[in-house]
Amino acid sequence: MINKLRGDFDGEELTVNGNIALIPEVKADIAVNGNIKTYGVKLTNINIPLSYANNKLTSSNGTAKLYSGTLKNNLTLDINTLKFTDNFEAVNVNLGNLINDTAPDMKNNFSGKTNLSLNITGTGANINAKGKLTSSALKAYNINLTNINLPLSYTNNNLSSQNGTAKLYSGNLKNNLNFDINAMRFSDNIDASGVDVNSFIQDISGGLEGKITGTGKLTLSLNGTIKDKTNYSGTGNFSMGSGMISGFKWLDIVAKIHNTKGINYINVNAPFTIQTGKLILKSGTIANAPKNDPMYKYAKLTQNGTVDFSKQDTTLNFMTESSINYQLINAIQGGSKGGFEALFKGGISNFEDGLKAFLSGGLKEAEKTASTGDFRVVNLKISGKASSPSFSGLKIGPSTIKQTTTTTTKQSDDKKQESSQSSQSLKDKIIDRTIDVIAPNLNQNKNQNQNQNQNTQQKQNLEDKLKEELRKGLEKGLGGLLKR
Repeated sequence: MINKLRGDFDGEELTVNGNIALIPEVKADIAVNGNIKTYGVKLTNINIPLSYANNKLTSSNGTAKLYSGTLKNNLTLDINTLKFTDNFEAVNVNLGNLINDTAPDMKNNFSGKTNLSLNITGTGANINAKGKLTSSALKAYNINLTNINLPLSYTNNNLSSQNGTAKLYSGNLKNNLNFDINAMRFSDNIDASGVDVNSFIQDISGGLEGKITGTGKLTLSLNGTIKDKTNYSGTGNFSMGSGMISGFKWLDIVAKIHNTKGINYINVNAPFTIQTGKLILKSGTIANAPKNDPMYKYAKLTQNGTVDFSKQDTTLNFMTESSINYQLINAIQGGSKGGFEALFKGGISNFEDGLKAFLSGGLKEAEKTASTGDFRVVNLKISGKASSPSFSGLKIGPSTIKQTTTTTTKQSDDKKQESSQSSQSLKDKIIDRTIDVIAPNLNQNKNQNQNQNQNTQQKQNLEDKLKEELRKGLEKGLGGLLKR
């Protein structure tokens, strides 16, 4: 009989040889003060009370420490049939430390404490289990989840969680997960609604200068493997209702011109695909402005756009189309060299500094004309680091203000006509006055003919002819002079 077994054990399997059926009754306490590590999971302070009678092995109230948490276990095994039941409970387990040991490529991306309870039954290697995983708060890849409740089931080496729920930034999240343990392959369907977009983006980005407000809805179907490295891909859609982008320095300058606090939108819709380290927003992703917004009408992607977060610096690559109040931008052109085109074409790599220079001295003039919208289609490529993007490929569509152009042209034509009439009147006066000086009798005779009718028709015809020839000569000379 062995009374005590001392020392450390580190391995994946412990084998005891002998014919236990010959022993009528056994009671023992197994205590391991060191560590037992199996499949990367480390257990410490193990205490397993054992008893054997009538071909049944029982372990009641077994305990161990599991990553700062407490593990409790109750096992019953029928030696003859190898049928067993095991009630397993782990409380306040440090999820971050557990993931660090079992999935090194996910190291330092999880934190929080979790609870796990399982009711395990089976015969030999045929194992089934049901239970749940709960937590008051967990953090995964900077995303905070609260009130987590994931029902669990296990059969044929497949772990499943159906109708799992959690709170995601004031919104509700539903989750359906399947995980093949042999292939280390998973599939997950996520549906979230009522999510506080600003809080979500602030956490996932590591903190932004400004705010992006609104309530969002997310659907995502994800597939992947967890082996030497984690790989995943999936499709989804993100949408949100009304909100505002504000608090960014460059945006505050533009908003000041329009007397707004930021860029408003009434809805956003973004279908996307996701790959390992990349988010691909599909062509047609769009944000729509409220009715009569002074800044823009819409902004959308004309091609698939990429957000690459696989490296330390997140990069962007977007081809955009927007309907922008271009007349406002033109109003500022007098206060900066090159106007709107200079902002993007002049090799400006830092948008914020470029915008400050662009707007210098032009705010007051812009404010006067901001209420008049010349909304033009503007195409632009946005690429480079997310922290300091660059802009290229600027194309600006024609003006949308037709009535204003027609009115302006009419006013210009009216002014030309008035000027022409004024010039003609002055010319006639000069001609008449000159005729009076050169041939005074012509006009005098005209008056006399009208009142007294003393001259003959022949003499009148001669006078009229002379007067017409004189007028033509004067008109030719005066016409060139008055045009100068």
